[in-house]
Amino acid sequence: MAKEKFTVKQGLAVQTKDLAVWKKLLKKHVYAALESSVNYENAHNCPRDGYDVFRGSDITNLVQNIGAALTRKYC
Repeated sequence: MAKEKFTVKQGLAVQTKDLAVWKKLLKKHVYAALESSVNYENAHNCPRDGYDVFRGSDITNLVQNIGAALTRKYC
């Protein structure tokens, strides 16, 4: 059985959808930090396929890390 390719373009489309969901949920300054970090990852990561694109649980973990950092900053 042939494995269907998951291209970088498809991975970036998933990333865009993931970010759209987070944009609705997060405060503007938190989303700005998330978007900045994802843009950094996109600029410095050389994905071979869609699986290498920063998306899904990678973004969820980043949101949790940003939240933890902001909590420490304001406590």
